[in-house]
Amino acid sequence: MATLVICEVFYIINQFSKAPVDQVKKIVCDFFSVTDIRTAKEMFRAELVRILRPDLSTAVDLSKQAVSELPRLVTHSKGDNRSWAETVDLFELVAKADELNIIGQLPTFVAATLDKVPTVKPEDMDLCLLAKRLSKLEDVVAGHSRSLLESA
Repeated sequence: MATLVICEVFYIINQFSKAPVDQVKKIVCDFFSVTDIRTAKEMFRAELVRILRPDLSTAVDLSKQAVSELPRLVTHSKGDNRSWAETVDLFELVAKADELNIIGQLPTFVAATLDKVPTVKPEDMDLCLLAKRLSKLEDVVAGHSRSLLESA
């Protein structure tokens, strides 16, 4: 049976895996406290260390163990951008787990209280996807325009 871990921050990341990463980062950063994000980051890093180094004792704090494949656990100083910096670190760990192809070995992250989960309307996410596609289209058109100007 799969292991379940209660963590509303990762519940959100799982739910919005199809949305643009920057939008999900903004949702996480705006809704959750710095403490919630930091706790999720430490929890996720500990799970990654447990998978990558199964020989380590469970008595030690796995999140703080040095593992060459993972970025080190950074404590950000107090400031206006601390929440954003913690969120970026968290997403770097998620990207690293994906790169190492160990996402499937992670426990299943669930939400215990839906009040701790931000509500994002599906049409808001659709609007973000539409804006992303429009941006790509603008890049393609700009590239074609440059090509036409260079060939003239």
